[in-house]
Amino acid sequence: MSETTTRATWLELLEDWGGECGGCTPEELAESGATGPEATAWYAFCAADYAEQLAGALASPWALHTPEQVGAVAAALTAMQLRAERAKRRLLDVLAGMAERGEAGPVPPGLPELLAAAPSEEAADRLLAGLSAVPLLRPVPGTLAGALRGTAGLLGDLLVPEEDAVEVFGDPDEPDHQGWARLRHEGKEWRLCFHSHDEDEWFLDDFPVEPGTRLPLGGFSAAAAHPAQLAGAARAALAQWAAEHR
Repeated sequence: MSETTTRATWLELLEDWGGECGGCTPEELAESGATGPEATAWYAFCAADYAEQLAGALASPWALHTPEQVGAVAAALTAMQLRAERAKRRLLDVLAGMAERGEAGPVPPGLPELLAAAPSEEAADRLLAGLSAVPLLRPVPGTLAGALRGTAGLLGDLLVPEEDAVEVFGDPDEPDHQGWARLRHEGKEWRLCFHSHDEDEWFLDDFPVEPGTRLPLGGFSAAAAHPAQLAGAARAALAQWAAEHR
């Protein structure tokens, strides 16, 4: 990354997308189980931002005082390059997964070569422009209620065939915002629920059975709640519970 006085568009996008994780340490993100777009964007923003800060710090002739310190920083930079190459290869798998699920168009031709090209500000801008132009075939919900409805659609074979099978209560900005979809699996009824009061927790329960059973699916914010991921997690949790109680 060459030195520049203009903030790159992609850096601003990453900072915006990762805003919910802003200020979090890697340990805090790992403890919260944050693995969706917000955490990924925040990691990418911090990596790019700190690398630029490091380049600026090294502009001073007094940035380091011993050859050993120079060696340690050189080793860190080499490790960063290695891990960046690994992450870029994984981006191809992420894109391929979107295409396989029917959510986005195919991986653009020439992308592997562009990812492998010598780093430059121009190459970074071309990557953003080229990938932003890939058609989005299935909109990302962007709300907890939208994610619930999308997930219920993917669980149509389990959805209770009644008008009130999917219900949502409260406004998105209220702590009691919640919703559920009524499911039936191997003769037993469940609710697939989200509750924003519990940090956007998603779970399955068998309310109103007492004592109830609760199967946690994880914490997924509006930006991170993906219907395909939630549907897969719900099916897996139901299958495991049924297998343990046969």
